[in-house]
Amino acid sequence: MTDHVAWVSLVAAALLFLLGMADTALSWHTTQTAKKAVANAAAIAKENNKSSTTLEQQSAIDYKGSWEALASLATALKDLDRSSRLFVLSLAFLAVAAVAAGTGDIATAVSSA
Repeated sequence: MTDHVAWVSLVAAALLFLLGMADTALSWHTTQTAKKAVANAAAIAKENNKSSTTLEQQSAIDYKGSWEALASLATALKDLDRSSRLFVLSLAFLAVAAVAAGTGDIATAVSSA
């Protein structure tokens, strides 16, 4: 019985790991789209704000850089959140497989003694 639990857990861990890798690969493109959209929004905001040059000179505010940094952080956290959940679930199933295999070995050793 513990062998079945170990094998099912190993298969589930492998599948979740592959899903995490696929999710990371697929979401990589969406970060580029978000970065382009934020760059366009920053350009529009800079055009609409007539006093942006004097504001930048007086307070050293970099509007485009701030928007890009915020968008990069938000998209990275979103992608990391979903992918990391899949990786953590994969590790949890791997731990269950290890415990099941260890329990099976202990039970075999106890029964043969």
